Amino acid sequence: MNDSLIEPLTKDLGYTYPDGLDLRPTSLTHRKIVEKILAKAKSSYDVMSKRYSSWNNVDTMLTGYIELDTGEKLLKQEDARKPISIVVPYSYATLETILTYLVAAFMREHLFQYEGTGPEDVKGAKLLELVIDYQVNKFKTLLPLYVALRDGLVYGFGAVAVKWTRKEGYVRRKATVEKVDSQGFVVGTEEEVRKEKRILYEGNELINIDPYKYLPDPNVSIHEVQKGEFVAWLDEDNIYDLLSLENLDDSYFNCRYLIGRSMVNTFGGRDQSKRGAEGEPGIFSETPSSSTVSLLHMYIKLIPKEFNLGEGTMPEIWLFTVANEEIIIRAQPLNLDHCCFPVAVNSPDFDGYSASPPSRLEIIYGLQHALNWLFNSHIANVRKAINDMFVVDPSIIEIKDLIKPGPGKLIRTKRSLWGKSIDNAIKQFQVVDVTRSHISDSGFLIDMIQRTTAATDATMGIVRRGSERRTATEYSHTMRSAVSRLEKLAKIIGLQFISDLALFHASHTQQLMSKEVIMKVLGNWPDVLLNEHEVGEKVLVKPIDIAVNYDIIPKDGTLSNKGLEMVDVWLKLFSLVANSELLSSKFNLFKIFEHIALLLGAKNIKDFESNISVTPLPEEEVAKKVERGDIVPLAGGQ
Repeated sequence: MNDSLIEPLTKDLGYTYPDGLDLRPTSLTHRKIVEKILAKAKSSYDVMSKRYSSWNNVDTMLTGYIELDTGEKLLKQEDARKPISIVVPYSYATLETILTYLVAAFMREHLFQYEGTGPEDVKGAKLLELVIDYQVNKFKTLLPLYVALRDGLVYGFGAVAVKWTRKEGYVRRKATVEKVDSQGFVVGTEEEVRKEKRILYEGNELINIDPYKYLPDPNVSIHEVQKGEFVAWLDEDNIYDLLSLENLDDSYFNCRYLIGRSMVNTFGGRDQSKRGAEGEPGIFSETPSSSTVSLLHMYIKLIPKEFNLGEGTMPEIWLFTVANEEIIIRAQPLNLDHCCFPVAVNSPDFDGYSASPPSRLEIIYGLQHALNWLFNSHIANVRKAINDMFVVDPSIIEIKDLIKPGPGKLIRTKRSLWGKSIDNAIKQFQVVDVTRSHISDSGFLIDMIQRTTAATDATMGIVRRGSERRTATEYSHTMRSAVSRLEKLAKIIGLQFISDLALFHASHTQQLMSKEVIMKVLGNWPDVLLNEHEVGEKVLVKPIDIAVNYDIIPKDGTLSNKGLEMVDVWLKLFSLVANSELLSSKFNLFKIFEHIALLLGAKNIKDFESNISVTPLPEEEVAKKVERGDIVPLAGGQ
């Protein structure tokens, strides 16, 4: 970008700042706010950056390759087929196993569920759930949710910011317009296609926060983000998008001061170097382009009067964005109904006190490192030992014949020794593989990793080795024990993370939803909606329809198919109740059948319900109808 476009910070570019504040880059208020924000961010960075080296080690263990040393580079140049040092991908397998369970536990239909507090709130709560389910699909919420769950296992925590987003665009509509002749008289009508700008959809969007760029209040535990004085994170954008955003959103300003200025970021962050197939640096440069701008976003509790932001003396939550650690481009009070930072954190292995606890993969880093060493040292020893080594007497043997490759080798002796013994002409070194037990020793380390992480063979879908036959009871107990530890992990995440996200989604939707939406009632929605609407019917939901009191239905982290092992028991109970007049009068046979269907994975059981109601008749009335011939016994029933 042309340096001549750089505007001096002292120049007045005609900005009108919110609430009459003076937020020119050179104003006293502006400098005071920037100093306070950077000081708080620096205090957090000093704590969080101590963890970066450990995180880098884990990142290395999740790759397939180790950076080559000088000897291995020469080896690959000599013969690319020879094996070199690698990362044994067991940490990756462990991560995938636990993530698979968490995905199955949380990423199901109706990610967030609600119920009305009172009878008058029941329908509104289910409509709210329906609208939020639509938002989850539109904004692909499950993808950032997956990243946050992965970050929690890799780095010890995963954080997201919840942002209310309105997606604007153009739609084409058929319109009827008047047809006018050359003299200006209306002679009829015709249809044409018109392009209209409108809000395509709106709702909650999850923004992943890179753990290397997350800056929470270091004085509180990682899971107690709402108890902190502030929470911040770093981001990057380009000047062109910021200028466009400033033009569309009144909450942004001062972006024109950024034109032509170089990016400033003293906080560091993730190593962005790309790795090639053999651990070499890739072709992508780590140097940002001239249009890149570093952004520091911070939610902070403050007293407006202390920051020259007004005369208020009570704490408020404000949002600031500082570009290139120099210029404020956003400053506004949050004014959200839930009165919280719209940031949620999951830390499944938290200790309740640490600002950045160790992750599950960090705990097994030493075991993984030892596993790599055992495997790679064995490979290196085999690579060395597989090449034959000989002691040769060159006065007896023709050396050129000996070193000549190929099958059917013919080695000649010197003419002077023809007919004589050649026992002492050549001798092979005895090779001893001192690392041959390393592979079997690796099994012990793998067993320790499994015991530590709960990613056992059973949860990986691997059947226990052994000659004896495994019984169903043994397999069931083993699987139940393995899954119970993962359930504990999921329940912690549900309490810490999913519940907070459910609160933010519901509160933001009630407060910020600006237009009605048309929803479709599906067959597996609760009776409160199906009683009034047919399956597949379109329902118009207005903001006033969801202005209700609600409770969040918590996610317990158990799998929907966990009850499969109980299906046989429930089938026996169903048969017992069906054949017992006493039990059938006490228990609802249809509800038991519905429960069994749900255990088997049926998600649309209500689609099969009949509208025909069956009312049992007294025995005396049945007998009279039989005598009159109104009721005919079934064939074979006499």
